[in-house]
Amino acid sequence: YHNGDNFPNHIAILRTLWQNANAMGAGIKDTSFRTIVLGSLPRSWDSIVSTLYRTTSSPQLVCSNQNCRQSGHTIEDCYWPGGGKQGQFPPNFGRQ
Repeated sequence: YHNGDNFPNHIAILRTLWQNANAMGAGIKDTSFRTIVLGSLPRSWDSIVSTLYRTTSSPQLVCSNQNCRQSGHTIEDCYWPGGGKQGQFPPNFGRQ
């Protein structure tokens, strides 16, 4: 990923690669995938990434959206396709 690129598209590509790798038996867990995503971001994102590592989410909440499945929010608050806030990413989401 490079600053200014389409961030949701970048994530979609990574998700597809993750799913394909797991379909071939790679066994990449969700936590490892998150590390891969964060590692794909440029150095200009370091302050955001370090904040994410320090921030606690609500692990008891798991999004039921098939396009997301992340913890910390519900489908009603999900920005990904199929979520209650589909496409309503916050300003500057994915951009520095």
